[in-house]
Amino acid sequence: MAISLAIAFAAGQMIATEFLITDEFAAVMLGHVIFGLVAIALFAVAYARARRPALFNWTALAVAALFAGLVLLPALTDAVRSQGTSPYNLDKNLEILLAMLLPGLLLVLIQWSLVRRRWLSLREPEGAYTGWPWITTVVAAVAVLSPPGLAILRSALRQSSTDWLREINLMLALGAGAVLAVAAVIECVIRVRMLRSRAVAASRALAPDAEKWQQVFGDDARSR
Repeated sequence: MAISLAIAFAAGQMIATEFLITDEFAAVMLGHVIFGLVAIALFAVAYARARRPALFNWTALAVAALFAGLVLLPALTDAVRSQGTSPYNLDKNLEILLAMLLPGLLLVLIQWSLVRRRWLSLREPEGAYTGWPWITTVVAAVAVLSPPGLAILRSALRQSSTDWLREINLMLALGAGAVLAVAAVIECVIRVRMLRSRAVAASRALAPDAEKWQQVFGDDARSR
């Protein structure tokens, strides 16, 4: 679990540095700590009560929805914004929202993966694999959290008439998002097919043993 918190902190630090979030940084990081502890507690309960891996999927969706709902509340953003000294503006509120939302969702994704994989590895190691597009996820995280990616994202979100690159960066951001979405779908399809192939191979590997025991018990019954 410490891994997810460390990665969320690193992501938050990168976003705060690029978006020049200084006075509000402590409040943003405190929010990540509180949310991380709540998420860890909920996943621990799910781990203790799980009978099927689907419970971890629903837990992750519920935690992510809860966090997104809280972050999108204007009162929470205003409370964090009040920690700063600069005057109110919509651009800064959007940047604070992203600084809270992106690391939090990344934290949920990592915790879901680690907890689910550990639970399955103790019960059915072959089932520890999922159809989640991890390669695309890593590429997307690196692209978004890199300095160029954050600069493009910041420019695309700004409501500025003087930033003539805004429209270009907005198109770049939307285009990159579309490409990553298509890549994620393709990777999911490939992974699901691989999982099905593994399941078929495993069933075929067990078939000879089943036939052998059936023959043994059949011969034993006939001898009686």
